[in-house]
Amino acid sequence: MYEKRNVEYAGTKCQRYILYYYYRPPEPPKNVTVETSMLDALVRWNQPINTIWQDEMGGVATAVTVRYRIASTFSWKQLPNAFPSSQDHVHIHGLKPNCTYEFEVFAHNKYGNSLSSFATSRTKPDFRDVQLSYRLLQSSNEANPRAWLLSLIALLVVVNCIGIIGLVFYAKKNRFLPRSKLKINHFLPLELSA
Repeated sequence: MYEKRNVEYAGTKCQRYILYYYYRPPEPPKNVTVETSMLDALVRWNQPINTIWQDEMGGVATAVTVRYRIASTFSWKQLPNAFPSSQDHVHIHGLKPNCTYEFEVFAHNKYGNSLSSFATSRTKPDFRDVQLSYRLLQSSNEANPRAWLLSLIALLVVVNCIGIIGLVFYAKKNRFLPRSKLKINHFLPLELSA
C-alpha cells in the first residue's frame, strides 16, 4: 500500500510516494471449489496474494494449507505439505466413495493464519454399486410374474438333481451305505405303479 503526497523540495513542487508495509496474517483464499470423482478430489482456490510484493519487495512469505474431513466428523486430515502462494490447486487421493467431505483452505505466514475458506462436496458412488442398482432397476421394470415362477421351478429342479447326483457319488465313493439300503427321495416318482 502506498500514499501519494505533494511536497516542495528546493523550490520545486513534486510528488513523493510513501510505501507502507502491513505486517499481518494474509487474506483468506477466495472462491474455493471442489471437483470429486469416486476416490479423488481436486480443490481449487484463488489466493489474493501479490506475488511481486511478496518476492521482490521484501513482503512476508505466505503458504497455503488444505485440510479435509468426512462431513459431521471432528477429525481433520491435513495434507503433509503447505503449498506456496503461487499454487492454486491440489489433488487429494484416497477418499471413500459416496461420502460427503468438507474441505478447509487457509493461508498463513509468520504473523498468523488467515480466516478459513470452506467447501463441501460428495464423492461419486462406487461404479459397481451404480451398475448393479441400474441392472436391478432395469430388470424389475421388465419383470413378468410367469417368468419368475418358471425360473424358480427350474432352479429347484436343478438344485435337486445336483443334490441327488452328489449324494450318489458320495455314497459310491465312500461305501458308507450298501446300494440296497440307499434311499433317494425324488420330487417326481421314477416308476408309476398301476
